[in-house]
Amino acid sequence: MILIMNTIQKNWKLLSLALMLLCTAACNNESTNIKGEGIIKNSWITTSLDFPTSYKYFSSDSKNLVLAKGEFESFQLALEVDSVSEVTVKREEGSSLLNLECFKLVVADNIEGALVPVNGKVKPESDILKLWITYEADREIAAGIYTEKLSFSTSRMTQTIDVTVEVKDITLPVKPSIPITFGIYQKAISNSEDPEVQIAKRKEYFELLFDHKISPYLVTWGAPNFHLYTQSSPYDWDDPRTADYIQDPRFAALALPYWDKTDEELTELYGAVESAGLLDKSYVYFYDEPRSLEDHDKVLEGVQRINAASPSLQVNLPFFCGLTSSSDNIFAVFERYKDYPMLFNTSNWALQNNEVRSEKCANSIVDGQEWWTYVCCGQTPGFTHTTAPVGTRSMLWRSWKEGSTGFLYWAVNDYLGVDPLVMNHNLKHGDGSLVYPGSEYGSDKPVASIRLERFRDGAEDYELLLMHEQRFGREATEALLNRVYQAPQLQTADVQEVENFRLELLNSLAE
Repeated sequence: MILIMNTIQKNWKLLSLALMLLCTAACNNESTNIKGEGIIKNSWITTSLDFPTSYKYFSSDSKNLVLAKGEFESFQLALEVDSVSEVTVKREEGSSLLNLECFKLVVADNIEGALVPVNGKVKPESDILKLWITYEADREIAAGIYTEKLSFSTSRMTQTIDVTVEVKDITLPVKPSIPITFGIYQKAISNSEDPEVQIAKRKEYFELLFDHKISPYLVTWGAPNFHLYTQSSPYDWDDPRTADYIQDPRFAALALPYWDKTDEELTELYGAVESAGLLDKSYVYFYDEPRSLEDHDKVLEGVQRINAASPSLQVNLPFFCGLTSSSDNIFAVFERYKDYPMLFNTSNWALQNNEVRSEKCANSIVDGQEWWTYVCCGQTPGFTHTTAPVGTRSMLWRSWKEGSTGFLYWAVNDYLGVDPLVMNHNLKHGDGSLVYPGSEYGSDKPVASIRLERFRDGAEDYELLLMHEQRFGREATEALLNRVYQAPQLQTADVQEVENFRLELLNSLAE
């Protein structure tokens, strides 16, 4: 009987212990659920050409990058977070000659596409935090392999991302080899009436575009409809600070004023630019897209007036049609101005995706003239949201292949208002909106779009293609480009193939 009681007592103790453990486990599970805030559950890494929504297929906590000196390269990082109020972003290890920027990818105009700088801390707006990480290799950095460690911390845990950066012994030029000129609308920069506040804000836009290999210009539309007031200085042109500003070596092209100057003032102004040694990269852009004989009469009058003031100064003339809007004979425009130093700037739409027409444009210029291209009004590939990421990057692949020597875009900020931001929905979705006012997203500076970032990658590809052509010849470089780009409407959709193309360019140039 005693033996039976001891057995029951022993089993009861075991049962009590089991119940206690089950209870503790249940309580712990409940506690874990309650304290689950601050958990980073997963990380995904994608390239700069992947759609932000595709992250879920690329779980990873490391990334390898390859850069030339003076080149930018980016990747996308998505973090799954659990009720996190704030994430602290730190660079635990890294070289001071590798410049790092971290941006939060946010919705702008109903599209995930604005890049807001992260200054140490970032607040997720959902359980998926999307970041854009950009490295730039300083031109003074030694070629080699560098290891980086980035940490993303909550109150409870830290997720680390290992980044390996290989820097090739190749250096991109400070001044882009192809002039890329983008306009900044003065009307949509700031509501302040203080001139110095306006200037400071203009300089922020200029710096952002310089960082994207672009030569910026301020633009204001005037009367009649196609007159433009343009200048490549954030200061008034007669401000003494302008003379120093336009000496910036990052300028590949300079827009000079025209409309508000007398003949004597034009002669003095253009003479001063020539004396400063800047005339060879200067132009006057005063009339946009003439579409009638009357328009061309006005253009010719202006061209002759500019030519009298400075015989070698080029006039930038964008056009999408022949001498009338009903004509597609764009070559008649070349003929009309054959005796003047022109930058003939044809719309890619007018080229009709026909490389034969492009070749004819390139062959239509004479000494002292150039042929550039531009996009607008929803053309694809272009800057609207209808263009795939590779398409945005491909625009300067096209320039290299077809031989156009400059690229124009009319405006990066065509908004109806700022502070608050009022989008211009009369435009094709995304057209004229490559830079957003930072005040809309909690930043004190303007913010770039991912479309602008991808275009910069294309501008860097252009430099690598040019270097490759100079070293290995045109035929070999065309064969390499053909792997990703065959024609204006025929390029790869395979992101990895673009990565391979770029790596082969870098590897062959580093040999």
